[in-house]
Amino acid sequence: MPRYADIVLPLAQPAYTFALPEGVTVAGGEAVAVQFGRRRIYTGIVWRVHDRRPDFRTVKSVSRVLYGGMRLLSPEQMALWEWIASYYMCSLGEVMRVALPALMKPSGDTEEEFSGDEFRPRTECYVSLAAELRDEGRFHEICEKIERRAPKQYEALLELAAAGDETRIATGEVARRLLRADYAALGPYSLWALLFILVPLVFVAYYAFTDNNFQFTLENVQRFFTATSSVLQEDGSSAEVHTYLLIFWRSLKLAVISTVICLVLAYPLAYIMARAKPRTQKIFLTIIMIPMWMNFLIRTYAWMTILQDTGIFNNFLTLLHLPNVHIIGTEAAVVIGMVYDYIPYMILPLYSIMAKMDEKLIEAARDLGCNGLGVLRRVIWPLSLPGVISGVTMVLIPSVSTFVISRLLGGGKSLLLGDLIEMQFLGSAYNPHLGSAISLVMMVIVLVCMGIMNRFGEGEGEAVLL
Repeated sequence: MPRYADIVLPLAQPAYTFALPEGVTVAGGEAVAVQFGRRRIYTGIVWRVHDRRPDFRTVKSVSRVLYGGMRLLSPEQMALWEWIASYYMCSLGEVMRVALPALMKPSGDTEEEFSGDEFRPRTECYVSLAAELRDEGRFHEICEKIERRAPKQYEALLELAAAGDETRIATGEVARRLLRADYAALGPYSLWALLFILVPLVFVAYYAFTDNNFQFTLENVQRFFTATSSVLQEDGSSAEVHTYLLIFWRSLKLAVISTVICLVLAYPLAYIMARAKPRTQKIFLTIIMIPMWMNFLIRTYAWMTILQDTGIFNNFLTLLHLPNVHIIGTEAAVVIGMVYDYIPYMILPLYSIMAKMDEKLIEAARDLGCNGLGVLRRVIWPLSLPGVISGVTMVLIPSVSTFVISRLLGGGKSLLLGDLIEMQFLGSAYNPHLGSAISLVMMVIVLVCMGIMNRFGEGEGEAVLL
């Protein structure tokens, strides 16, 4: 005997009757996919099943049962829907439209479009965790690190977890599969790292801890911290200062100033780019990338022409009847060169993070009474912290070790750490052992800075502080 079902659709319409294909059994409260109109496919809720054929020439059939026959509505909920429809004088379809989440009632003009939007219940896999991972926050932190730093191993881990539903996998096999997941990329990368990273570092360390006779010594490293020179003070007296440490602190000072200026300039620009139209974003990115396509040295020479006493900048001041400014050969010129050369490395990470921000969070903050400053402090800034940390790292580290900018724009008066290292290898004071020691010290400082930055960036997933 043919069976029929009254189906409630998420429309301002009454329930419609559809035929049930042979062998298909449904009950009230289950979800089904049905064709309504010429080609539109909707999610419907079975309201009742009966054997009364409607007075139509043709009766469309239910396409398929959704969610494995799982009941979305209990009898009590169905009774509540009927009461709501009666009390507010509306159809059950209108109640369905507001009572169920959008994910639970997909629709589409084609089966592919419908299936693409179809809600799929989460599949949960249970695994035994080590004692140190039984804290939920720690567990999610580790998973995020694995996904970010070792995506292939992460995919293999998910595959193993899925397989664990049906078959038990031995502990040793888990380890072997995780190791095999990245063997294809591990081999070439290891060779490249050995030849171009490890071998040069070994030579640097060897020269740093040996003297001219290639005998082991710590003198080169100690000299960086203890070397002094006499400096004439304003009152005519001389004072002993730590030569290399003074250069290091000057390098760090100028690098920090440049990084702060880059952050102040890049942050609003990145936000404007992230909120602009896609076409405008492409134009902004092109403008930012164009200087990076030119040689680094050429850009620095261009700034020499701009900043020199008879350069473009002072000529412009002359046209405005303003006094000329001596910039070339000063620390200010070095900072300007650093900001110009490294600001793209601050803009791009900030833009990448801000473009992914959910605009709804900003709207919600405004709806809750936050003014512009409150939205910036409570939503935008915390969400953008990963980009800020990445940008600061990418600007600060090369700024500390630069030498071309300080030599050309500083005129040799603002000696930085990069200049000092270059002098030991290429200058008149040829001493590769001391240069290697200074390079090694700088590498350690860079690694410490990167470690601190990564430490601050570990909690990026919990950035919103509302």
